[in-house]
Amino acid sequence: MRRVFLILFFVPVCAPSQTLNRQEAEAFVHALLWNSSSLLSWFDPRNLTVSHRLGIEYEGVVNKNLVAYDVDDSIKGLVTEGRLGYSFTVDSLDRQHARLILTVDKTSGVKEFYFKGKRCISPLEYFAGNWTIVESEHFRFFLSDSTLFNAYSRDQLESFVARMAVLLGLNGQDIRTLREKKIYYYLCKDEDEIQRLTGFRARGMFNIAYDAVITTFNAHYHELLHLLVNYKLRRLPVYTHPFLQEGFAVAYGGRGGLESAVLLPLGRFLYDSHYAELSSLLDNEGFLEFDASISYPAAGLYNKFLFETIGIQSYLRLYRAHSWSLRRHATLRITSSELPDDSGWISLLQASTYHNAITMDSLSNRNQIIFADSTIEIAKDSENYSFLLSDVVLLRGNESFPSYKSKAFQEFFPGKAYKGDKYLIRVTTEEISVYNLFTNNLIGSYAASFSSPPKRVPRSRDRYSFTIKRGVFDEPFRPVPGAR
Repeated sequence: MRRVFLILFFVPVCAPSQTLNRQEAEAFVHALLWNSSSLLSWFDPRNLTVSHRLGIEYEGVVNKNLVAYDVDDSIKGLVTEGRLGYSFTVDSLDRQHARLILTVDKTSGVKEFYFKGKRCISPLEYFAGNWTIVESEHFRFFLSDSTLFNAYSRDQLESFVARMAVLLGLNGQDIRTLREKKIYYYLCKDEDEIQRLTGFRARGMFNIAYDAVITTFNAHYHELLHLLVNYKLRRLPVYTHPFLQEGFAVAYGGRGGLESAVLLPLGRFLYDSHYAELSSLLDNEGFLEFDASISYPAAGLYNKFLFETIGIQSYLRLYRAHSWSLRRHATLRITSSELPDDSGWISLLQASTYHNAITMDSLSNRNQIIFADSTIEIAKDSENYSFLLSDVVLLRGNESFPSYKSKAFQEFFPGKAYKGDKYLIRVTTEEISVYNLFTNNLIGSYAASFSSPPKRVPRSRDRYSFTIKRGVFDEPFRPVPGAR
């Protein structure tokens, strides 16, 4: 049954033209830098309610709404000791809003704080206050451009929450709280918008100050899973060993634009080829020395094995044990004594569980031809689709969204009109890529350079020949002739 959702439009309410003056700004800055007990009174109560709505708290954090927006405590200490000076400016943005820009001497960057009247508000409220809001069962979506989102992505995110609720053991009250308070999901047009909302330039992130996923991806499962793990734990230190934190999110949520079904086979290849070594990844500094394209899929595969081997309770205990508010040495290294013996892990690497869903099998006489023209031939059997493809094909599902614009489609076909196709398959001698254009995620991938042994995509009758597991697609499809 399709979920009912609401689109709400917020109309700004006129307020007196009274914004922050310099004397008030000085008082706020002093309260901030000296960690005064009066600091809390400067913040808008509604913003504080949003920050605490899910009950997630972080050990040693007094002002959760300032996480990642605040001045570092070490710098504050130098200021209060008189070893560093500071300056600030106040800009009037409109009749209601002002921006305070704080600069501390001899430090790079600035801190910006936004005010509505005399109260400090979040950048999320200031910059996204006029965005379109869409609500579903567990989400409140804030859409910078509503044409970049669709009901399919909304339902995929809802289904993901339902699956992860079972995996993480969320109880009935947990689910009711999510329904009532909502997961906040900000869909941004680009990285510039994320930087305005968070202060960081990224394609997507979990904002722990306001328990929000802020992203350029329609279905960013990875960052959503960070939120759900913290929601399960409720109270935890701010930092977690990245092998566990990122590994778990990759294992079940993939990584921005790349689904787990793509990354887990890559993780297996990285271990098999010794590009990644488990012992190095278990050390915090060792993990950070790897590029994320290696460390994330490698950690993802092991975390999936670990979670399925030791179970949720033991896994979450390990997760907590290697989280910290301060850099305690004991938390920075996961020891072999805390992990299962190697036999199960070695067996997994030797098994075919995480073989790629795309293979170089040719068309079989047992396959039923479902489409053929001068550029493509598609056949199917009970488990696979087999393709003969010149270079690219668009495939249409049962649904289409007339107002939706696929960012992935525009990336591959700049200037061309998107007409509601759901899947895109691209093939070259070295690579095969399968995209879901409704989520813009890569859902299937083959690369000769990440295969053992390396094998180029073969050709038959002047077309590339390969097979894709039917499970890669979540519904039957039909090709779009000549759509390229």
